[in-house]
Amino acid sequence: MIRILHLTDFHLNTKTLKDWNDFLKKPFLDKITEINKVQNIDLVLFTGDMIDKAGKDFGSVSDALYSFKENVISPILTELNLDISRFIICPGNHDINRNADKPFHESGLKYDLDSIDKINSFTNLNEDDYDGIQRLKEYKDFEFKLYEGIEEKLHSKFKFSTKLNIKGKSVGISSLNSSWRCYDDNDFKNLLIGENQINDNYKFINDCDIKIALMHHQLDWISEVESKTIKSHISQNYNLIFSGHVHETDVEFVQNLTGTSLRIVSPSGLNQIRQTESDYRNGFSVIDYGENAKCHFFKYIHNHKVFVDNTDVCDKGVLEIIV
Repeated sequence: MIRILHLTDFHLNTKTLKDWNDFLKKPFLDKITEINKVQNIDLVLFTGDMIDKAGKDFGSVSDALYSFKENVISPILTELNLDISRFIICPGNHDINRNADKPFHESGLKYDLDSIDKINSFTNLNEDDYDGIQRLKEYKDFEFKLYEGIEEKLHSKFKFSTKLNIKGKSVGISSLNSSWRCYDDNDFKNLLIGENQINDNYKFINDCDIKIALMHHQLDWISEVESKTIKSHISQNYNLIFSGHVHETDVEFVQNLTGTSLRIVSPSGLNQIRQTESDYRNGFSVIDYGENAKCHFFKYIHNHKVFVDNTDVCDKGVLEIIV
């Protein structure tokens, strides 16, 4: 059985960074240390929106992401005694610079990418060609640098997968980019992933015992142009699918004609720590996955500066699923 810590949507800016350092960091690290003592956390997955509004408070996407690495990634890895190969990220809509592409480029892409074949052709363009998707460049440069020391990986503009050996099991992880078409406030059912992005990543890990996908958005955000195809491929190819974006906790075990998958959505980990509405409390999830799955949900109580079982989402904050 492998143990996965799922984090998402920290939205790092000057305010949340202060909240992290002043209030949240110590109780969070204390809680994951407590969890780790019972059974080691093997893997950390962060499903996007590491930073807020393209790093506006830090001056750039790049500077904000490096602040996230210094203030969030490094302390967590140190606390859990893991290396960077065990902390996998994917981009969220706030991790890209949506102002980097001119409106006429965006209008052209929106008009042209109207079939799976055209989407595949676009995602197959030269690796150095970011025309129309300059919004991704700073994030991808950070990602390339962050994982440059990992040997067993597939890594390019539209591909990032890696293989790990965890407790005698081969674990393949695909970081899928659902944010490359994010541009304004009309993302719902307008986003694209690209059949080739999923297929190329899957081919790299298809011999693994456990196959994991992480993406920022849930599948219902995908455009109807490719929605059915993407849902089919992901359900068939991956055992576990992690996402964020909606700042709520949810788990769905899906079994249909194309395959079986466990889909986990975790709440925001840092944004609005003073939130009292139960549906949107800050927190995180721990997933134990083997022959079956056990999901343990935690929430942050700001008045007490402590993480506790999130009994708002299920009994004792624990959900067991036969897979």
